[in-house]
Amino acid sequence: MVKNYFPSENIIDKEKHETDIEKVYYFEKMKSLIVLDKDSPKFKVYNVNNADLLCEVNAHKGAILSTEILTE
Repeated sequence: MVKNYFPSENIIDKEKHETDIEKVYYFEKMKSLIVLDKDSPKFKVYNVNNADLLCEVNAHKGAILSTEILTE
């Protein structure tokens, strides 16, 4: 089955991205979106309800390829 995705009419990403967005992850327990920009050593954390930027994490020297959340 092929899924179709459409831009949201009421949620707008107001942040500047240095490169193209490579991946977006949704973490239900955090109620957050994690956005990885292509070839970037940092990632951005967004509020899932309104797309407000919560924080930007710069913790790598190389490009971040994936992300995961660990819970108990």
